Amino acid sequence: MYLAFIDESGDDPKLKNINKDNPYFAIGMVIVRVDEYFDTVCPEIQRFKYDYFGHSEIVFHGHKIAKGLEPYNLIFSEEERFEFIDSLGKLLQKLPFQTIASVIDKQEIKLKYPDVHNVYDLGVKFCLERFYNVLSEQGLTTEERTVIFESRGAKDDEELKKAFDVICDFENYHNVKYHFRRYFSPKSANSIGLQLADLVTYPIRRFVATGREDKAFQAIKSKIRSNDDGNVWGYGIKKFP
Repeated sequence: MYLAFIDESGDDPKLKNINKDNPYFAIGMVIVRVDEYFDTVCPEIQRFKYDYFGHSEIVFHGHKIAKGLEPYNLIFSEEERFEFIDSLGKLLQKLPFQTIASVIDKQEIKLKYPDVHNVYDLGVKFCLERFYNVLSEQGLTTEERTVIFESRGAKDDEELKKAFDVICDFENYHNVKYHFRRYFSPKSANSIGLQLADLVTYPIRRFVATGREDKAFQAIKSKIRSNDDGNVWGYGIKKFP
């Protein structure tokens, strides 16, 4: 049994005001076995939080950690923050999960695909298609799987529900019915799986945007789905267009 968690990195998924200096939007998915999620991933991350903060209530956000934004600028000196990032990277390397991401250039989308008005839904579609591939390789496509999103508000959630259901109802690369159910987790839930998705999606987006492998990307590079030759493009990372 698997769980899948989805988070985004970037802004303006509806293409209303594209930042030409930062046009990339990413959807990332973390895939983890149910037993390993509850027996290893959750307790390891909660313990890591306790060791650093004295509690496990803090919510990890990759861009805040990388940029030293609040609350990390209040908790750590610059040297301590880099040590924390290094320790977090080592933790991610040893946790049992794999990741898939779709990274979309919003400027190029608007030029080449003027009928696309929401790259969030498109990115989710690319990730669900690759999740199906993971399950297909193991003969697990007929059992229902849960895909967990962070709630973004009633309107956005309702739009995504409709898009999700359409994708699963044959409107996908495989032209089959995906047996996926959706769940929207409130921000107050402090979901470990969603925080893990956040921690991997941000560095993947930066890697695609810049071509550089920073420390955060190097820490999760081995978790990105690839083919037998180690190629992640099209397998673990879908860049579009």
